[in-house]
Amino acid sequence: MNRKGVEVRTPRKQCESNVYHVVARGTARQLIFENDSDRTFFLRLLSEKAHETNCTIYAWCLMGNHVHVLVRAPMEDVSRFFKLVCGNYAQAFNVRNGRTGHLFQERFKSEPVSDDSYFQTVVRYIHMNPEKAGLASCAQYRWSSFSEYIASKRSLVLCDTDYVLDIFGGIEEFMRFHQVKDDDAVCLDADAAGKTRPMRDEEALALVQRILEEVDLADSRPADLKTVEKKRRDDAIRRMSKAGLSIRQIERLTGIGRGAIQYVLR
Repeated sequence: MNRKGVEVRTPRKQCESNVYHVVARGTARQLIFENDSDRTFFLRLLSEKAHETNCTIYAWCLMGNHVHVLVRAPMEDVSRFFKLVCGNYAQAFNVRNGRTGHLFQERFKSEPVSDDSYFQTVVRYIHMNPEKAGLASCAQYRWSSFSEYIASKRSLVLCDTDYVLDIFGGIEEFMRFHQVKDDDAVCLDADAAGKTRPMRDEEALALVQRILEEVDLADSRPADLKTVEKKRRDDAIRRMSKAGLSIRQIERLTGIGRGAIQYVLR
């Protein structure tokens, strides 16, 4: 804080390489992608706004409540890039889902990547996120840039793959490096506190969809639960809790207030 007691933001770390590992996360760990259409739209924004702000992307991964991007540009351009992407996406997401307020945390996280060795480590870390989360191997996961490097025909091109493969020394070394497990690598993480949750949001979302089917709401989304008849809504909440979802997760996935959930589960 300054002398007047006003909190002052810590300046972002910058580096001569102008390469940064950036993480943008949903506010209160809110899920930011409900379906593949959301993910496709976000990737389109990444492509458009990277071109608009002269940012070069080297790696990316979309998870349930956060995204990783390895990008090159002066920090002021990186900031503008993410403000445009997240702002445009949040506006469209809120309109589609009838919600208001912030979707992303107000300030994205960033970390300088100053040398080739750490550059390689961060690329692997980003691509291994789905595997570490227990979702799929990096080769099987659809929503990361790993497919841009290994696919013979690429429907989506966001990354400067030639530059990255040159850093690795070719595709064979790129693949070999990704096969080496490095659990000790310390990279920028989506969760600053490093805490684990009882159930990952991707798993929880699939579970909620099954529960909605059980209460005859198969065509509904989790966010629609706020508007359904109270008896069925409360039944669904109790089933979610019994299945292992925390109150915080139910709140994030459905948008129902914590107090209302606690009242149902009392």
